[in-house]
Amino acid sequence: MTERRLRQTAARRTMQRGGSAFVRGVVACGVLTLATCARDAEPPRTPSATSAAPGSADESSAQTEPGSSFGSSGEQLPAEGEVANRKGAEPRGSQREWGDDPETRALQEASGPLAPFWRALAAARQGRRAEPVRVLWLGDSHTAADFMTGALRQELQRRHGRGGAGFVRAGITQYRHHVAQVEVGGKWRRIPQQPSRRSTVLDGVFGLCGMRAVPEPGSFASVRLRDKGQVGDTPVRWTIAYRAPEGGALQVRLGERSERLAAAPDESIQRFVVEGAPGDELRIEHAGGAPEVFGVFADSAGPGVVVDTCGIDGARIATLLAWEAEAWQREVRLRAPDLVVLAFGTNEAFDGGPVERYGDEFRRVMERVRAAVRGVPCWIVGPPDARDASGRAAERVASITEVQRRAAESLGCGFVSLRELMGGEGSFGAWRSASPPLAAADGIHLTGEGYRKLGAALAEALLPAGVAAP
Repeated sequence: MTERRLRQTAARRTMQRGGSAFVRGVVACGVLTLATCARDAEPPRTPSATSAAPGSADESSAQTEPGSSFGSSGEQLPAEGEVANRKGAEPRGSQREWGDDPETRALQEASGPLAPFWRALAAARQGRRAEPVRVLWLGDSHTAADFMTGALRQELQRRHGRGGAGFVRAGITQYRHHVAQVEVGGKWRRIPQQPSRRSTVLDGVFGLCGMRAVPEPGSFASVRLRDKGQVGDTPVRWTIAYRAPEGGALQVRLGERSERLAAAPDESIQRFVVEGAPGDELRIEHAGGAPEVFGVFADSAGPGVVVDTCGIDGARIATLLAWEAEAWQREVRLRAPDLVVLAFGTNEAFDGGPVERYGDEFRRVMERVRAAVRGVPCWIVGPPDARDASGRAAERVASITEVQRRAAESLGCGFVSLRELMGGEGSFGAWRSASPPLAAADGIHLTGEGYRKLGAALAEALLPAGVAAP
């Protein structure tokens, strides 16, 4: 199947199925300049491709030290029910504005489960939005290496503006991000040791994306954008998510500036937010005790699209249910995504037992998501085709896909099947035989080129059928 045909098929099926500076001051966390944000207030609630192995095993908190030049701590979560659509300020920089072109009109007028997300894109294109449009993508190893989601991010940003790298793991080895260069020095301890597990580990608090990293003395982690144009011509807004139990501390360096982050009076995840030039490197160093780093965010200080990729090798949808619910909901709510994507199913396809239980697990995850951000649209992405140990098409992929399709319908989510985008049952063999190969020899994963091809098709599937590729 040609790439053009892949994109056309994806769109049709989707519609059928529904400058460097540290700045003093404290503001709404993640919205403006610099802040260390204490997570001490309970948020209001509404009712309620790096590894082929399916998953199977330690762990307080902070503000800048007294005497810091960075101001006081504080946090303001988005109002109850708010999906990130911040209109209170003029967009910064000169991100491209499309105005009232046909694609913008199509995004505004299309209906379906993803319509709120499409309208957010339209608002960004018209310059009616000061913040990036955010996609939170949660998935397994197909997500973890950021080839597929990297291709999707690249296409969405090409069409709707570059909003930055989004979430980046820090202190985690064997990790790749498509648009961020990550370096880890010294020894870091990953918690949980096995992030894909479906039972709660220690306090169950692992930030937005399911892991935290604890550095030993002399260790560091650094992040920089691979492309200075990744945020247009705006500064980069860096956000570090961390905890520093008593005696714990981190040293943060950006460009020529430096700041020490030390213990805070509560045990919740803190935020340290600072803006820098696109070419600056963010460096996090151990400075005492056992601080915990939950990751960093690198966003544009203006509009555009951000895709936060939270992939875990061996993960299942139930992995998310092992995280402490209220702590994770606070992280989701603070990030305020405009779209939540759940891309699981491959590891479930090689499990035993009835497949029907997976529908309930999707329901429970979405209950948590919508208690955090009411009304946020969701997109369930079914697994790609795969082979079993005998080399035949893995039979449970079809069953898992059907359960996910029904779950998406009952939850009011959009749905797309990676297997169908590949060509249906048995397509893994055709992708493996392609030149160059698009699928890996393990019968489960794709090659980098295969993931890029599938990611481009997903980018088309994510937009209304009437929006043609420019």
